[in-house]
Amino acid sequence: MSIYVDRVLPCGRCGAQRVVRDVDSANPLRHPPFAEHLAARSLNRFRCAECDHVDVSEGPMLWTDVRAGLVAYLLPPARRQEWQRLEAEVAAGLTGPVRDEGPTFMQAWGATARIRLVFGLEELREKVILAGRGLDDGVVEVLKEPWADHAEATGPVVDRLEADGIHLASVPPVEEIGAVAHPVALVGWDRYEAAIERRESLLAQRPGLTDGTWVHWVRARFPPTASSLP
Repeated sequence: MSIYVDRVLPCGRCGAQRVVRDVDSANPLRHPPFAEHLAARSLNRFRCAECDHVDVSEGPMLWTDVRAGLVAYLLPPARRQEWQRLEAEVAAGLTGPVRDEGPTFMQAWGATARIRLVFGLEELREKVILAGRGLDDGVVEVLKEPWADHAEATGPVVDRLEADGIHLASVPPVEEIGAVAHPVALVGWDRYEAAIERRESLLAQRPGLTDGTWVHWVRARFPPTASSLP
């Protein structure tokens, strides 16, 4: 089910008041433009008619992608510092409905669906891209580490998947509609397949990476609590 919420959003630059249609719950199978706007980096971005400034809404929002087997809960990047509590809340709130409720065919789908907490539209976009191709997002996070700044907890995102591999790019300005990300690196499919073969040993060195609902290299060193397991 897809749900819009009409709300008053003051312009972040000039303060002009306007009513925007914010996406509260998105199902791209039922409404394909959601996926199109997310890929184009135009989802939940609102341009001010008075001064041309763009404001962005980065959650809370629920994204349910049936074809990709992904259920993601989006929150603003500013809340990333609360990830340990939030991923436990996401696990508690979504595991039952996704895994155990509904008709038998939905429970069968839910048994294999990924439940993810994401911070910001770029993280959501990345998870959707990877799930759509059936790629292991935990392994991709490992492959991103060489270009990550551990001191600043910043790093590249998956911009697109091509025949030559996984294209990593810098995080583009979220306030720019249709922003183009600057290339950072190309991870060839041979490197991805080699990492898949070593998956067990790679993840053993990063105990927190794939056991919680927030699958991101930043939290790889921190094992999740039992309450955060989906």
